[in-house]
Amino acid sequence: MNEIKINVEKLVENLSEGIKTYTEGIVEDVSDAVNRCTLNLEKEIRRSSPEGKTGVFKDSWDRFTYNRRDRSARAGVVKNKGRGGLVHLLEFGHRARNFERNHIMVAPSPPQGNVKPANEKAMKELDEEIKHILSFTK
Repeated sequence: MNEIKINVEKLVENLSEGIKTYTEGIVEDVSDAVNRCTLNLEKEIRRSSPEGKTGVFKDSWDRFTYNRRDRSARAGVVKNKGRGGLVHLLEFGHRARNFERNHIMVAPSPPQGNVKPANEKAMKELDEEIKHILSFTK
């Protein structure tokens, strides 16, 4: 019978180097997927936002990605720079107010949610991309 001699130290070194290379590739691919999905989310929200009188609300959407504190995760954020408070009102509506002094009744504003559906779509897209990345062995 033939004997095969393996240097355990070399084996451990090669395995750890291979695992490190693999995980760095996965982290890079997931980071790219987060960037793509954040860009798609911004485009979708910008497209579906109400124009308004000036168009400032629609044009104020911006995106950025950052590393989380533990540096093992990447996060993407889409926000409205100019009219952040208006996002909440448009998404959830607001109650009627009755100004008795001036006898003016302001009708309630129904919700015009465009952020939540776009966010759910982007989350599904990111989930599918991550599953696709992890399904391949490199």
